[in-house]
Amino acid sequence: VISHGGSRYFLSITDDFSRKVTTFPIKRKSDVFDCFIRFQKRTERFLNCKIVNVRTDNGMEFCHKEFSDFLENEGI
Repeated sequence: VISHGGSRYFLSITDDFSRKVTTFPIKRKSDVFDCFIRFQKRTERFLNCKIVNVRTDNGMEFCHKEFSDFLENEGI
């Protein structure tokens, strides 16, 4: 099912501590990386703290060198 905005998928991020869920509608699974970067920047700026751990479902959209390199460079 495609949304009115053309999104076919969504990225759901849950904060393990607060249980707050943030959802991003996305058109392609390849958009996950850009959404995560936006989430990280916004969250770290708003809460003034660093994301220290990321847990995924090991979907292919998370299992690529660009994503793992980014996490390593950010100390996540």
